[in-house]
Amino acid sequence: MPIGAQMQIEGTLERGPFGYVVHSGTGRTQIGYPRGASGLVGRQVEVDGWRIAFDEIACDRIWQCGERPPNSSPWPGMDVVVIGALTIYGIVASLSDLIG
Repeated sequence: MPIGAQMQIEGTLERGPFGYVVHSGTGRTQIGYPRGASGLVGRQVEVDGWRIAFDEIACDRIWQCGERPPNSSPWPGMDVVVIGALTIYGIVASLSDLIG
């Protein structure tokens, strides 16, 4: 898989020398420091994130197998709306400054 690809892996979460490691049937994958991971050490988990190196994932979400995955945001898709609104506000402010 190329770097930057979205991935989802499943395995046992353990602490490694440089962070958390997920042991799956295909090997070990390091993940970043996701919020709430310390309570899942030793359990079967699913990890959703982006590949940033050969065996490393930037973790977006982590949850115990068999449970519903947590929402990464209470309002999914709102980041696009906020960015769009700020961009439009910036354009309008710039134009109004130029006009007078």
